[in-house]
Amino acid sequence: MALDEMPHHITFGLASVDRAIAKMITHYDRWQYLELIMPSACAQPVFAKLSEGSALLKFLRVMMMATTTDNNQLTIDLSRQVVLSGLTLYTTRTQFMINHATMQNVRTLEMVFSTIHDCFLCLDLCPSAHNVYFRFHDTVDFRPSGSQAIRILPSIRTLSLQIWSGSYDLRRDIGPFLDCLQLPRLGELDLCPTPLPETLEPWRHMSDLLERSNPPLESLKVKTLIPMDEFWECLRKAPGLEVLLAVPELFSNPTLDNLTRGLDSEQPFVCPRLKQIELAFCDHASCEDAAELVLRRWYGTGMDTKPSHASQSSRICSVLLLISKGNQVDSFLYYPGIRQCIRDGLSVTSCDRQFHTIIHAVSYEAVYKYDHSKFSQKREPTES
Repeated sequence: MALDEMPHHITFGLASVDRAIAKMITHYDRWQYLELIMPSACAQPVFAKLSEGSALLKFLRVMMMATTTDNNQLTIDLSRQVVLSGLTLYTTRTQFMINHATMQNVRTLEMVFSTIHDCFLCLDLCPSAHNVYFRFHDTVDFRPSGSQAIRILPSIRTLSLQIWSGSYDLRRDIGPFLDCLQLPRLGELDLCPTPLPETLEPWRHMSDLLERSNPPLESLKVKTLIPMDEFWECLRKAPGLEVLLAVPELFSNPTLDNLTRGLDSEQPFVCPRLKQIELAFCDHASCEDAAELVLRRWYGTGMDTKPSHASQSSRICSVLLLISKGNQVDSFLYYPGIRQCIRDGLSVTSCDRQFHTIIHAVSYEAVYKYDHSKFSQKREPTES
């Protein structure tokens, strides 16, 4: 069940929303999934009813739209939602009540926070969460994290952290928050902090988290700029990494060397299990760097290791390029040697800002198949 009533002027239609809620919310205990998109002025009766509990509700998703004059915080109690396994609250207008009971069955958390205190409280209330997706408002101040004890959270497999801010300052530095976490079973880490200047030294919060946790990390996604030395250190501490996404600036030539330089006879590469790379809104230069990385891992060329160390198990088999202009992908596709890799099994996908996806499919004729109607024509490139 979903309620979507978001007029352009948020005060318009509140009465009709209230009437709909009055009819609907009395029956919510019949449902396993409840999604509400509503003005924040209508939230109080909804959460009052939710506080009564339900024996069926497994997934709760609430998005509240607030007016500029609505600054009131709504205290909520979901203690009696005993079977709830998925909780999404896209609002900074709610906070859990004092002495709120833990929600042991919650496995997936998607939350927005305006204070770091609310974030820590949420982690404490949901100790069994596997998948955690936290977004932080640009008003958040991470500095109070320094007074918190380290939280050992063995249940978390996926952690995604995003800050809605485009500029760096000490308040918005997520590092102190990372210092409070130990995640021994983390498999996927997705970070979009405020851009960190290269001159910010020392900044080792991500790599320290990996060293402290020693997790079986398989996927690392860094969606904004961090110091290059820190990026390399994270790669060195993730020997089981299979998927890597980074902004173009991090896929520069030093990164190529770190991902292809031989270490010893048993582990020829950093991240030897790396199978998929993704570049976020890449340019021509980063496409060429990605192509060079694929070739070095594919053939074992350009590395200070013996050719015999390059094997199919070390190959990067899949490439996803997020592009801003359609022809940028050509810098990758027509890089010398890449078309042969495509014939031999390399999968290449590109996606633009409108989410038009092109799959450059594997075939012996190197035919590029397009899965979007805008790109309905097939073409066969000629070898140079």
